[in-house]
Amino acid sequence: MVKISTLTTALGSFIAIVLAAFIAMGWFGEGIDTANYIRIFDEINVVRGIWDLRYEPLFVLFVQTFSSSATNPAWIFFTITATSLLTKVSAVRLVCGNGLVFLVSYFSVWAPTFELNQIRAALALAVLLLIISVPLQSAMVVVLLTPLTLGLHYSMIGPIAVVWVYFLIASNLSFLKKMSIISAVIILGAFLNHFLVSRHASYLEAVSQSMAAGGERLFSYFSVYVILVTVFSTIYLLRRGLTDAPQSIVIAALSAIGGILIFFYQTWTEGLYAYRILETMTSFLPITLAWIWGQSRNSIWKVGTVFLIVVGLAIAPGYWASRVV
Repeated sequence: MVKISTLTTALGSFIAIVLAAFIAMGWFGEGIDTANYIRIFDEINVVRGIWDLRYEPLFVLFVQTFSSSATNPAWIFFTITATSLLTKVSAVRLVCGNGLVFLVSYFSVWAPTFELNQIRAALALAVLLLIISVPLQSAMVVVLLTPLTLGLHYSMIGPIAVVWVYFLIASNLSFLKKMSIISAVIILGAFLNHFLVSRHASYLEAVSQSMAAGGERLFSYFSVYVILVTVFSTIYLLRRGLTDAPQSIVIAALSAIGGILIFFYQTWTEGLYAYRILETMTSFLPITLAWIWGQSRNSIWKVGTVFLIVVGLAIAPGYWASRVV
């Protein structure tokens, strides 16, 4: 007899593939970045060197591996989106979370930003979530693997910093290894600063000017929602005990807390990418809801999880609409 857990996993994977197909076919609408990515696909398949374009090298390699100049862009979108969603579902499975709860929560609020539009970040976040969810014995292995996600999208510097700080504090690494991590952070930061300034200075200046003219709202449906989910998840973790939770769940909560603090600071000081930082740093929150649902024995926590999922579904239509052309 087939186990219920096996059926649930298969169902979650099937739904992830179906959702990826719907996005690729434009069933939810054409994303604001869709046309831009079609142009990017063309550039990647014309210029074969992964370092000859301003896009992240591992992303370029991924696209070149699964496509050519004659490939339908819808197939490339599907390949990337399906890989992203399936990887995230696999990470949820590793921490014994409920895959369906994760998919509903993630897809309603975060997918419009990532899988529909910022597909590089979507794939990078999926790989990072998988790295921190795999039960590796060595903290240093996790630390050394996480920078690979920068090859998919440079915005991973925020979540990676949270992962490294977590292991600096919570792990039993030797003093020498902890000093190695600190040194790596400094070197990585200097490298990224040099790389971005040397190859993306004009682009960043243009973005800065365009965003300075806009301004960010401090509160929105999204910012209030992620605050609610973060508070709910943090309270549950503290009541249960941080040492009893998988490292990816603790990191997800810490990343969200850090993202909220940075968001408020960036908004008050009119800094760049306030909402993008908030979306990226809180994108792991659905795995905490999926884990809480799977682990809680008290019905009040399940009721709270359902309430937050319903709220997410309620704001989803407006959120999806804001991300399509």
